[in-house]
Amino acid sequence: MRYLILLISLLVSARSYGQMTVSGQVSPGETLTFNVPFDCWYYDALSHAVTADADGHFRIELPVTRAQTIFLDRQNTRLHLYAEPGRTLHLMQTDSLRFSGQLGKENEFRRKTGLMDYLLGEKTWNDTLSNPEDIRKILDSHQAKALSDLQSASPGLSEAFIAMTRADIRYFTVSKIRDLMWSTGVKLTGENKSRFDLKQWKSTSNRAHEAVSLSDSSAVNSYHYQIMVANYKYHLEEKYETAEEFKRMAEKIFQKPFEEVNKEVRNKGKRYWDYKLITYSFEGLSLQYALASFITNGILQGDLEYLAEAYRDFTGRFPDSRYLPHVKQVMKPYLESTENSMTRFVTENLPDLSSIINQFKGKVLYIDLWGTWCGPCRQEFAFNQALKQNFSSGEVAFLYVAVEHSPDPVKKWKETVNFFNLSGQHILAGKALEEDLRKRYGQDGMISFPSYILVDKSGSIITLHAKRPSDKEELYEQIRKLL
Repeated sequence: MRYLILLISLLVSARSYGQMTVSGQVSPGETLTFNVPFDCWYYDALSHAVTADADGHFRIELPVTRAQTIFLDRQNTRLHLYAEPGRTLHLMQTDSLRFSGQLGKENEFRRKTGLMDYLLGEKTWNDTLSNPEDIRKILDSHQAKALSDLQSASPGLSEAFIAMTRADIRYFTVSKIRDLMWSTGVKLTGENKSRFDLKQWKSTSNRAHEAVSLSDSSAVNSYHYQIMVANYKYHLEEKYETAEEFKRMAEKIFQKPFEEVNKEVRNKGKRYWDYKLITYSFEGLSLQYALASFITNGILQGDLEYLAEAYRDFTGRFPDSRYLPHVKQVMKPYLESTENSMTRFVTENLPDLSSIINQFKGKVLYIDLWGTWCGPCRQEFAFNQALKQNFSSGEVAFLYVAVEHSPDPVKKWKETVNFFNLSGQHILAGKALEEDLRKRYGQDGMISFPSYILVDKSGSIITLHAKRPSDKEELYEQIRKLL
């Protein structure tokens, strides 16, 4: 699949700009997974795994191009390590994990302060029982101590580490409060595990934001600053108590009446709203970083909405940006995507599922029900190549049926299919076909996306709930039974 190949080429290209060597000794045969993100988000495509030998030794080169946080997954735990290009880090498992090498002191500092475990000092509150304002005050006191500790430890530490860690500490309270709001379910209606309601958490979040700068060029490499940037749209949307206040905010951002704002967002999509919030809220290097992150995440998620427009804006406004080489590289899968000769688009209105199935009698048929707006649908595309390679004899047909409600559904549908290089037949469901599918699934007309339909050679539907491509062998066995 072109999408995956180009992602791999992105990683290979990154290696030419910088390397970091990580080695160490852990349990024999243990697998460690390092993830080198662009920002604060974790994507499997950016992971690098290494397995320790019979003596527990391992060594791996990571494509690190700047001072940043990288992730280490081991033993069901995620650690936040400090990384720099051209440096070394050595891990040693004794009573706990210890660090040495050129970045040993830096990572030992992170371990001792708690930053390695997404903490700052000792955890002295209860996520669900403590008042959020009390949590904020505790975090602020830990912040003051950590800054003092950093000052004392500065001799012998990397200058880049000191700058990044200072920002990590300053923005930690904002980052952690948002994390607690999500982890306790306080943002999910009816799922709140905290004794305190959303209004109280919002008030605490507002106070945390008031204590920091929104645009801070010295903090753009900081994980906790990046968390704040990524979640600022939620903070801004929550900040206003009444619908009237929210309308005034939107009118100020868009410089037009709210009715026109609503119409524009409906036409251009949710990511256009996110883009406008970014360009309104940030400035300087922080704006460049936030836009580069917006573009990067659009590509890595396969969410192409307002991607071309954001890319044109970025390259036009910031031709000398430090992020421009990365942005150009990460956009290649999108800019180079073209229609595959093995792809067939069907746009005519089909009355029902039976009229489609009849065209494939004599073959086993695997139908993928998806939509460009569906993140899990797009994630499954990564497993299509392996699925099709397992059934390359031609006895199995692969059909994709998309359900779209965007203002320009044909454009968005074709663009996404081409981006993921999805060979096979593609149908854009019209009203009649969508209604027929909803009736078949029942559940008050609700379809769970993605869904997969398996049809035997005679044209009989075996199941409306076939295994997903990511289920691999379980799905392959389902299909083999019908051959």
